[in-house]
Amino acid sequence: MAELFIWGLIFAIFCMILKSLKPEEKPPPKKEYKQTFKEKTVLEILKGKSEDDIIAENEGLTKDELKEWKEKFLNDISDFVEQREQMYNQIGELDVQVKWFKKTCEKHIGEDWKEKTGYKGN
Repeated sequence: MAELFIWGLIFAIFCMILKSLKPEEKPPPKKEYKQTFKEKTVLEILKGKSEDDIIAENEGLTKDELKEWKEKFLNDISDFVEQREQMYNQIGELDVQVKWFKKTCEKHIGEDWKEKTGYKGN
C-alpha cells in the first residue's frame, strides 16, 4: 500500500514538473495602427458610413479600441477648436496693434512714412 502511495506521489510530482516546463501561452501582441488609419476609421464611423461592428470585424479590432480612438479623436478636436479660438483672439490683438502703429507713423512721420522707413508690410 505504501508503495502505491509513493508511486502516486512520484507521478504527481512528475506531472507538476511537466506542466511547469510547458511554455505559457501568451496573448498575441497588440497590433499597432498608424494615426492616420485611426483618424480615417473614426471619421468613417462619425460620418455614418460604417458601423462600429462592421469596421471592428473587417479590421480585426475590438469595440474598446474603436471607443478609445473615438474619445481621443474628439478630445483632439476639442483641443484644436480651443487653440484656434486663442489664435483668432491673438490675431485680432495683433491687427489692432498694427493699425495703431500705422496711424502713429502716419501722424508723426507723414503719409509717405512707408517709403521713408522702408516698411514692407501692407
